[in-house]
Amino acid sequence: MDRLAAALVPGLRIQPQTSFETVTGTIRHVIEVLDSPFIIGLFGTSDDAHDQARMARRQRVRLLDQHTWVLTAEDVVVTKLRWGQHANRSKDLDDARNVLAVREGDLDMEYIRRWCSAHHTTAILDRLLT
Repeated sequence: MDRLAAALVPGLRIQPQTSFETVTGTIRHVIEVLDSPFIIGLFGTSDDAHDQARMARRQRVRLLDQHTWVLTAEDVVVTKLRWGQHANRSKDLDDARNVLAVREGDLDMEYIRRWCSAHHTTAILDRLLT
């Protein structure tokens, strides 16, 4: 974690405590964007099928004058629905709803529905879409 902290650009700070992501069983590091309400979550990759797929589909973007990798909007929706179902956290479902609303008409809904079927979150997706 010290190496990660040293590599961060000014304006970012890693929280000293790591957490556990229970759906895939990975470690999560949180980076604070100073003077902002935003945080960045860094997750390890597991052997979970969707975890592997979302990492393979990630996109390289420029953020704060650095290149980094981010999940596709579709994979954010699938992940948030899965977390929302597992942990019963309304924030995850709100996040999924917001991505669906902002990216309406620009999402691969077939991909999202395929993973929702595999994770038994289709009913939640349908509720959010209405």
